[in-house]
Amino acid sequence: YVQLPGEQAASQQSGYLGLECIEAGTDSYYIQSLYLEKLEEWKGEGYIPLIVQKDDFGVMEDSVSRAVMEYGSMENYAKEMLEKAKQVDADQFFEENRENYELWMEWAEEEAADPDYSWEDDPDIQSDLYLPGYGGTYLFLKVPAKEPYEVLAYVPFGGYNECPLPEEHIAVAKRWYELYGAVPCAVGYDTLQYYLEEPVTDREAVEKLSEEMMIYCADIVFQGVGDLDYLKASIKGSPFWFFWWD
Repeated sequence: YVQLPGEQAASQQSGYLGLECIEAGTDSYYIQSLYLEKLEEWKGEGYIPLIVQKDDFGVMEDSVSRAVMEYGSMENYAKEMLEKAKQVDADQFFEENRENYELWMEWAEEEAADPDYSWEDDPDIQSDLYLPGYGGTYLFLKVPAKEPYEVLAYVPFGGYNECPLPEEHIAVAKRWYELYGAVPCAVGYDTLQYYLEEPVTDREAVEKLSEEMMIYCADIVFQGVGDLDYLKASIKGSPFWFFWWD
């Protein structure tokens, strides 16, 4: 028997954000394997795993402190976010932010588009979970959520710079879960990732999804792949989606 990196840490049970959690270290291969294991194991217990980066910079801790100060406890925060999310229409969210998308598209056509590139012929999928290593360890929260998209209500995330509000994240996650089976799986202080048991491969679905992703998080294009077609290539057939807000 060979112990995987991080396995010793993962055996330590503790609490975080008012929930039971497992300390999982920093090894991305081990964390991904453990996530898939717990996703299946906890399903029958009424829990859903969520990977959370406990960063060294204290950003997440500050967000938690503000949430507790405003709502009294993380339990109250989660209940309030779930209620607020019910008032958010995901279709309306994308429509209201479409003006910026049109500006982004004009820029892409002038500056970044490659007429000889075909995203359908050159897939560049994200085949594995990406865990930034610039500070902090990772925890597995054992979240008592009824639906996978509700896990985002249990972590104070969003509402800064271009990052959507917490309730908007939940509403978008609900939409993508119902349409594509996408499940929020990992949260850092400025990153969010999804897992798909059955990746999106339909051409029209990829086209629509890439548009919504760019409206949701422009940084994944402008400070990431650099072009909308490359974003499409990274979506088609990918079991993971990665979002980052500057």
